[in-house]
Amino acid sequence: MTDTPDSSATPQDSAGGSAHDMPDPAAAGWPADDDAATLTERQKTFCAAVADGMSASAAARVAGYAVRSAGNQGHRMMKNDEIRRKISKLRAAGHAARADWAEDLLVELRSLYAEARSHRLYHVAIRCLALEGRVLDELLTALPKDVPPSDETSRF
Repeated sequence: MTDTPDSSATPQDSAGGSAHDMPDPAAAGWPADDDAATLTERQKTFCAAVADGMSASAAARVAGYAVRSAGNQGHRMMKNDEIRRKISKLRAAGHAARADWAEDLLVELRSLYAEARSHRLYHVAIRCLALEGRVLDELLTALPKDVPPSDETSRF
């Protein structure tokens, strides 16, 4: 069996699974989620909620902990190193997704700006520049403090 995910041979589970079953990620050479085996579903839900910006107690309530104990549960879970690592990973993935979206938007705005200038639609060109500035401002304020700005954003 080869190490590539598109191999014609598919792993069989112990119950005799069919060729249409999902292949084992480790056998297929895909990166494994180290936290998947050790965090409970409640903890994963908690991590996702905190990464989305909720407080620890609100995230604990969303994860299914009782309202009366959610504050304590949230505080206790935030002390867990594994949970903090998972939250950091989720936040980094969110920052990367927003940066990709902003980059696509900036490319489109620059294209519209160039077209507006070529047709002497200066009011549209000015609006494109204003929107570009707002996107860059939002992108820079959303960046984690330990990430230096890229060459693309530092030229402004």
